[in-house]
Amino acid sequence: MTENENLPLNRQIALIRRQIIASRNGETLHQMQREGILYKKSYGVDIPRLRQIAAAWKSDKQIAEQLWTLSIRETQILATMLYPPEEFDRHTAEKWLKDFTQTELIEQAVQNLLCKLPYAETLCIEWIEKEDYKAQTCAFLTAARIYQSLSTDSRQKINQKAILIASSEDYSLVRSISVCLSRFCRIDAASREEVNSVLIQLPESKQAKLITDVVKQEIAFIEEAS
Repeated sequence: MTENENLPLNRQIALIRRQIIASRNGETLHQMQREGILYKKSYGVDIPRLRQIAAAWKSDKQIAEQLWTLSIRETQILATMLYPPEEFDRHTAEKWLKDFTQTELIEQAVQNLLCKLPYAETLCIEWIEKEDYKAQTCAFLTAARIYQSLSTDSRQKINQKAILIASSEDYSLVRSISVCLSRFCRIDAASREEVNSVLIQLPESKQAKLITDVVKQEIAFIEEAS
């Protein structure tokens, strides 16, 4: 138990906000803005520092939900770190999905929370079928993290969806597909053959070429190492 746990919820949130403000980094914020990473509000706190802040607090649903509703980059990333996966239900997942305004936030949500959900595989399959690039990006990135536990049927569904949307105009989605297929290649030789079959079926486009190049590099690395 941390010394902060006995404080009222509003005091805990206020303390976390003070920690964030004390850690603000103008240089990082300007760099993010130059790269087009624009949040409604941000203090430019780097991820390692946010992890340090999160480590001082116990995972707590109420704290995480309060932090999320503040709609600040740092509080939302901390929310993904502090929300207990076993308490993160489907309704909340759908609600948060609408607030994923930046790829960075999607990646943090996947890494810190979505891949740890007891229904992560089911969520992947449901979200790749949404006509929403954010949901699909989440699905492919989550699948990339839980690839070893995915069923054969789920992998096949994900592979087939990759073929259908490989020419998406959204770079983050295309990148997430390449990451996912690359992870599938790590399972075994049969899985690499399946992914090769997917690459052959990809449409002719610059996006599909990007996916193919990334995955083939992964396959070459695996074969050289074996």
